Amino acid sequence: MEPATPTPPAEAPAADLTDQAQVAAAAGADVPPRDAAERLTFGAYAVVTGKSAGGIFNKLPVLDEESAQKLTDRLNDRTGGDIDVEDILDSETIEDMSEYVRRHMEAAADVDGFVRYLRVPTGANGERQHTFDTAAGDPMPMLVFHPAGGNTSAYEALLKRLPEDQPVIGFDRVEGSIEERVHQYLPKLREIQPHGPYVLVGWSLGGVLAYGAAQVLREAGEEIAFVGLIDVVRPREDVVETPETKRARLERWKDFAVKTYDLDDDIPLPMDRLVEADDDEQFAIIMEMMSMSGTKIPGGIIEHQRTSFLDNRALTNIAPTPYAGKVVLYRADKMHDGAIELEPQWAEIDEDGRWSEVVDDLEIVHIGGDHLSIVDEPYVAKVGADLTSRIAQVNQKES
Repeated sequence: MEPATPTPPAEAPAADLTDQAQVAAAAGADVPPRDAAERLTFGAYAVVTGKSAGGIFNKLPVLDEESAQKLTDRLNDRTGGDIDVEDILDSETIEDMSEYVRRHMEAAADVDGFVRYLRVPTGANGERQHTFDTAAGDPMPMLVFHPAGGNTSAYEALLKRLPEDQPVIGFDRVEGSIEERVHQYLPKLREIQPHGPYVLVGWSLGGVLAYGAAQVLREAGEEIAFVGLIDVVRPREDVVETPETKRARLERWKDFAVKTYDLDDDIPLPMDRLVEADDDEQFAIIMEMMSMSGTKIPGGIIEHQRTSFLDNRALTNIAPTPYAGKVVLYRADKMHDGAIELEPQWAEIDEDGRWSEVVDDLEIVHIGGDHLSIVDEPYVAKVGADLTSRIAQVNQKES
């Protein structure tokens, strides 16, 4: 009797290329957080559980009730929302969980156009104070500017490390060059705080905007107490933009997009068109390619990627001019891995971030962590303590 022919193993069903989670699972790849809500959720999960979720689509182990409550409390603390612990318990992935976070990040905001009143006093009539005349005895607000691809809700953890009576007002994203954005901000900024001394703070691209605003205000004769740059740096060496370096950068972006956004690796990017295009046109072409691949990405994440793409290009290309005032640079240990993957020159950064080239009165405060974690616990505690001390000194000098 002949031996039975072994039955071949059943083939696993092919991944649905329009389903990013299935593609990630089939490739065995971890998809990193793609927007501010996913980053916040991803980080909070790691802090509470002591373990990384791996990727946003990875199925999470079932949390015990105590851990779920701690995670819920942390997310509510960061968003100002009222996320229910049952929603956290029911979430199987970081992507699921971040939907609740995303909803509350915006719902809790006191926003007027591009101005976000992160923390302001409430008067006896119940109305929140939106203007601050320091000459008339009003408290001096801290003015913060949005990071690349995000809004000023990114400073929620920093708020918790400042005195409860310290007003903090954020300037969210507008379109245009750095100079054009600063000039859009200035009329509203001076309506909120007509005169100095000003405290201007920013993380990532926000620091470039704070620095630009300080220059314009000084030129107008206003006093700037100090500019706080939270890990706002430039690579050690400038990269001269050539067709070759541009093509290499776009190839790196494609590799990143294949992993993160389910861009079909078989669809050739029109490199000649991309190399000739400016940043806005490049993003439009890339979105066209992603549409051809059948990728399904929520609109909010597409918008986040658009602003991140443009803002990070602006950050990479900054060429700051000299500034005669006080600048405090809060430094992380390194740039985050995702940025280095896309732009390898970020791997080499001098301690002064090259601000000594244009700033005479530069003070460096080393914080630790990487570029993303510096605005979260435990690192942000040191940033908050230093800012609190400096603002107290300014207030003491003025009184």
